[in-house]
Order: sequence, then C-alpha cells, then structure tokens
Amino acid sequence: MFSGNGLPPETITVEYAWLVDLQLGSLCGKLSPSQALCLVEAIQLFLHLAMDDMDDLKPIEPIKFCVHMIPQKMCTMKEAHYGTPCPEEGDLKYRMTRLHLSGVQLQIVETDCALDLKVESIRLASCNAHSHRVKDGLTLTVQDISVHQYVCNSNNGMIWLDAGSVIFGPLNVDLVQFIQEKRLTKAKKHFLKKQHQRPNVCGFSGTLRS
Repeated sequence: MFSGNGLPPETITVEYAWLVDLQLGSLCGKLSPSQALCLVEAIQLFLHLAMDDMDDLKPIEPIKFCVHMIPQKMCTMKEAHYGTPCPEEGDLKYRMTRLHLSGVQLQIVETDCALDLKVESIRLASCNAHSHRVKDGLTLTVQDISVHQYVCNSNNGMIWLDAGSVIFGPLNVDLVQFIQEKRLTKAKKHFLKKQHQRPNVCGFSGTLRS
C-alpha cells in the first residue's frame, strides 16, 4: 500500500504496508533412507553456506531514506513522534506474511518396512504489529501430525501391516520479540494512521492500541 500524505511534492510515494499471502496444496513424496540422507546433507550444506559470514556478498551501502522519502541525513522536517534523525521507512512499515500448506506426506521406504509421516493443514503467519508491546510476532498452527510404521507381510508382499503409530495435534507455537523502545510503537502508530487517512479505504491500524 502506497501513500503520499505529508510528503514534499517533489518526493515519490511511501510504501507503508504490505501483505504476502501464499496458499499451497499438498506436498507428497517417497524416499529411500539413502535418498533421505542425501537430502539432509544438501540442506545442511545450504544452511552452512547461507549462514557463513565468509560467503556474504558485500553490496554498496544504499542511501537510507526516511519516512518523508528524503535521504535520512538531509531531512529537515520535524515531527514530534519521530525524533532525530527521522526513522527509515522500513522501521515503521506494516508487514504481514501468511502461508498455508494443505498438507505434507512423506514416506521413507526400505526393504520390508516403511515410515509414513503425515502433517495436515500447516498455517504460518508473521506480523510486525502484533501488539503495542511486541515488535515482531510469529504464529505456527499445525492441525494434526501422525507417524506410522509399516512392515511388509513376508507371505504376501502386497500387504503392509501397521506396526506402530504416534498421533498428536493440534500444535500451536507463538514466538514474539518484545519492543525495547516504547517510542517506536508511538511512531509506528502515528505513521500508519497518517498514511492511511484516505477516503474509500478500509480501516487499518494493525493492533497497535495504547
């Protein structure tokens, strides 16, 4: 969402909020133990390279624009809620990300035995205006999780017997990062309300209630 409220005429509009909503179907797969091991090793290598400081690319430091879309060091506009220097657009912008995965079914099959993992309805949501005390919030909800172990009937290779199972759910996880500066909450609330004061726009102020 973009707005030009309170900005100098020569500046571009400011992006004050965005929402990403991903809805996916079911993910199914069948692996052998050796294939599962190769997959785990590939993920471990990827995470190592992604988190290794030696492999970081060093981009040129970009110009930082404040909420008035003016280079932060050059901004002379004064507002009571912002302080000096003005905060960046990214510090006050409302962000929300939602992901819904209908289900995951993964089977690890070996000779005469198999492990079946089934997860139903995975929902993940993150928001940076969780409440006036929380800076960032992450919520994970899983409806059902089931793990079954099957063994093959030696007399008939087409018949699989359920040897054991574990079923639990729903699973709810909430992670939050508390706000260190109360001033940031007031500045964000002022910024969002100011930019959203337009006709024919649905109400929006997040959950930043004092």
